[in-house]
Amino acid sequence: MMELLADHCVGEPTIAVLREAGYRVTRLVDVTGGGDGPTLADGKVAAMAARQGRLLLTEDRDFRTRVHYTHRNHPGVILLRDTATHRDAVHRRLLRLLASPPKRLAGSIVVIDRRSARVEPAR
Repeated sequence: MMELLADHCVGEPTIAVLREAGYRVTRLVDVTGGGDGPTLADGKVAAMAARQGRLLLTEDRDFRTRVHYTHRNHPGVILLRDTATHRDAVHRRLLRLLASPPKRLAGSIVVIDRRSARVEPAR
C-alpha cells in the first residue's frame, strides 16, 4: 500500500479517512517536531517526500507550479481542493485515485476537487 506524507495544511479528517482505509500517512508536523513553530519551505517538503518515497499530499496550491520538483523521480504530488466545502466528495475521489497503480502517479501532479481528479504528468 502507498505511503503518504501529509503537508501541514492537510486536515485531520482527510488523514483519518486515509488511515481508516489502510494507508500509512505521516504528518509533516510529526516529522518536523510539530507545534506552532515554523513550517518547512515547500522545496524541503518536496525533497523529504521524494527521499522517503512517499506521495506528497497537500492543499498548498504552490505545489501545482512544479517549481519544487525539478526532477521526475518523485512518487507524485496530490493537491486537494474544495475540502472545506465538499470534503466527502474530495475524499471519495482521493480514495479512488489511490486505488490506481502507483506508477501512474509517479512524477505527476494530481489535482483533486469536488468535480474531478486530473493527473498532470511531469514535463
